[in-house]
Amino acid sequence: MLPDDLPDLSPWGLREPTTVTRPADGINNAVWLLDEEYVVRRYSTLDAEHVAAEHRLLAALDERADLPFAVPAPIRTSDGATFVVAGGRPVAVFAYRAGAPAPPDPASMELAGEALGLLDAALAELPAELAPRVGPASMAGLHPAVDDLDELGAELERRLPGDDGVAWFRAAWAPADEAYASLRRTLPTQILHADLSPSNVLIHQSRVSAILDFDHACLGLRVEDPVAAMHMAAVFGTAGPEETLRAFRRGYVRTGEILPAEDAAVPVLLRRRGVGAVVWQSGLWRSGLGTFDDVRARLADGPAFEERLTAGAAVTARAPRSAARLRATGGVRRG
Repeated sequence: MLPDDLPDLSPWGLREPTTVTRPADGINNAVWLLDEEYVVRRYSTLDAEHVAAEHRLLAALDERADLPFAVPAPIRTSDGATFVVAGGRPVAVFAYRAGAPAPPDPASMELAGEALGLLDAALAELPAELAPRVGPASMAGLHPAVDDLDELGAELERRLPGDDGVAWFRAAWAPADEAYASLRRTLPTQILHADLSPSNVLIHQSRVSAILDFDHACLGLRVEDPVAAMHMAAVFGTAGPEETLRAFRRGYVRTGEILPAEDAAVPVLLRRRGVGAVVWQSGLWRSGLGTFDDVRARLADGPAFEERLTAGAAVTARAPRSAARLRATGGVRRG
């Protein structure tokens, strides 16, 4: 018997699955796995217009890019649509991709870095109008539940008086926003994945098999993609933040380009990413999708991360290897 909450599969003409499992739901979606053949995804936070734009981007990427790993490609319904709206929410079906989320260890993060370099090179070839959205110019636009960062800082201070993380946040957000405004006028822009956490990189048989979850794809500074991934690697790395961050950088600069001006901006953007993590988690908490303990954890990350930035963590640019060369050697793999 099929689960009661499984969306109707008839628009896709799929046979009834033998087994249906439920991986852990994310903030943005609910997921059902059908016989390790299909993945059904119900978008919990994105509206139909945004999902349609994301699917147009994925179709263009699938059509034009020759990547050594998979990206999501929605399966069309019998009438040619890439999703349906059921119960007020968009629902899509994708082919299942073998693999497990990349563990945040240095070897896996180096693989993820190589893969993101290739993905960013492919995204750079797509026209900017395919971006589902433009990345926010201010951190006040990161989450709809947080539109005033001074007010958020005051609220955090009331809840955690004298906390070092709150003091860091209140001192850092305005300079980070001002620096970002200047960088937007000078650095290269392109379509970004914008959310390359370890859970969005699948590894199978010691190689990257897929990069998932383009929900946050947007037009932004080219260097923001590796910066976002480096921040996640440093926060969640298992071998120490510095070693994990260096491993990701080492992989990325093999396949992706970072200009000297972008390299110089990395510490500023890493700081902004850390502040933005507090803003985003606060928005989830205010929306009932997260806890205040999650906010507290992101605040605790801030001062320690600031120490590492002060010590001079930055990307060292190298001449990129071509995607063709990587494919000739079997793609992005370990060992």
